Amino acid sequence: MAGTTLPLIVFATVIVFNNYERDRTEASQRVLETTRSIRLVLDAEMQRMTGALQVLALTGPLQDGDFAGVRRIARGFLNQYREGPSCWWQTAKAASCSPR
Repeated sequence: MAGTTLPLIVFATVIVFNNYERDRTEASQRVLETTRSIRLVLDAEMQRMTGALQVLALTGPLQDGDFAGVRRIARGFLNQYREGPSCWWQTAKAASCSPR
C-alpha cells in the first residue's frame, strides 16, 4: 500500500509546489506592473504641475511685484485641482483620466 500511496503523495506535493511558485511569480509581476503604472502616472502629474508653476512664475503680476494679482492667479491654479474628479491616484483607471 505504501508503494502506491507514496508516489501519489510525492506527485501531489510537486503539483502543489509548482502551483504555488506560479502564483507567487504572477503576484510579483502584478505588483511590478502596478508600481510602474503608479510611477508613470505620478511622473506625468508632476510634469504637469511643474509646467503650470513655471507658467505662473512668468506671469506679469509676479514680475511686477503685484502679489494681489499673483494670489488671484494662484487661486485659479489651485482651483483646477479642487474642481472635478482628480484621478492621478487611481492607477486602475489611469487611462480614463482626462487632463484638465
